[in-house]
Amino acid sequence: MPFQSEIRPSQVNDLLEKVQNKNYGKYLIKISIEKARAFQGKSISFDFPITAIVGVNGGGKTTVLGAAACAYKTVKPSLFFAKSGRFDSSMQNWKFEYELIDKQVRASDTIRRTAKFARSKWSREWKVDLDKERAVAVFGVSRTVPANERPELQRCASNSFDVAPESIEEISSGVAGAVASILDKDISAFSFCV
Repeated sequence: MPFQSEIRPSQVNDLLEKVQNKNYGKYLIKISIEKARAFQGKSISFDFPITAIVGVNGGGKTTVLGAAACAYKTVKPSLFFAKSGRFDSSMQNWKFEYELIDKQVRASDTIRRTAKFARSKWSREWKVDLDKERAVAVFGVSRTVPANERPELQRCASNSFDVAPESIEEISSGVAGAVASILDKDISAFSFCV
């Protein structure tokens, strides 16, 4: 039997309407990527409060996440986009434009911001400071590569690898429920090594 989400279609529609009507207190509505890595002249709209970014390796998922994080000055662009040296011009003329909501700062309209890399440094322009109250959490991005190519997992990729039963724990029902509501997939049978 396929997993049945606990979220009713009416709740999904309510959340979609809330975004469409711009009824969130704080929300990143859209990023326009003028230029960055493989992106040129692309706009990404966040039409739902929870967004999964899915794609092939090298498809631009991290670029989109980094661009979104750079909308707020608490996140340094170099966390996602680092030059390899003084003569690295690969990031020259990169530019992101943002459309955001912050009802505490501007109650009835959206706010626009820009982040760009020119003359070997990042600059971010905004006329309105909305970062005083905005907490931004950035979690590490881990590349998906085969276990035998990741040094910390190489021992797990051998034929002799074994885990003692007492080192295996089932995923908690709270975490399984939260993941299931986001991914619409039952993961309650998953376990992990401690």
